Amino acid sequence: MPKKPKGDKHLAVGRLAGRRRSATTVPQSAAGALEALLRRQPQWMSKAAQAAENRELVDVLRARLPDALAAHARSAALERAELVVTADAAVWCGRLRYELAALLPELQRQWPAVRTIRLRVGTGR
Repeated sequence: MPKKPKGDKHLAVGRLAGRRRSATTVPQSAAGALEALLRRQPQWMSKAAQAAENRELVDVLRARLPDALAAHARSAALERAELVVTADAAVWCGRLRYELAALLPELQRQWPAVRTIRLRVGTGR
């Protein structure tokens, strides 16, 4: 008679075998999983709120930029009174600088804290 592999001994057959998980402990989606994690780690709530604000900001910028430039604006963030926009290559920073300077009064109506614009090169945050 052949021997059984050792892995068979360690199957969950004891006290956990008949236990079912309730719907409240197992999130049904990625958003639910994130929400459950943030409830357990409240210090991350401000980071999640900041990330959502940054996504909104870059979406607004992309909507107002010409299509050729919008694809190269990777991320945007408000740091104190400065709008920091990340471009995917240095070549696009010059063109973005002129376009964003023209949009600054319009952006200040929506985000009054913005005083200056700074561009940097990178893949985004």
